[in-house]
Amino acid sequence: MSNIDEDRQKTRDERMTADAERDRRMEKMETVLNQHRENAEIHFNLRLQAEVDRRQGDRFKRVEDRLEHIEGKLDELLKK
Repeated sequence: MSNIDEDRQKTRDERMTADAERDRRMEKMETVLNQHRENAEIHFNLRLQAEVDRRQGDRFKRVEDRLEHIEGKLDELLKK
């Protein structure tokens, strides 16, 4: 083989090695990205559940307040 052929083969081998390394890095990045997406979905669901719980708590508090008000009115009527 001539020096030119050897250089071409060497360059080809280096490119193949670089391509393989880039592919491995891309696969790792895709794995990390998918994990982040899964975590984001989990965190979104947790935030959503916390908001639902807070709003339900507020709603039940309003209902309790109304019931206390109604009980107070009934007590007043019964005293008369």
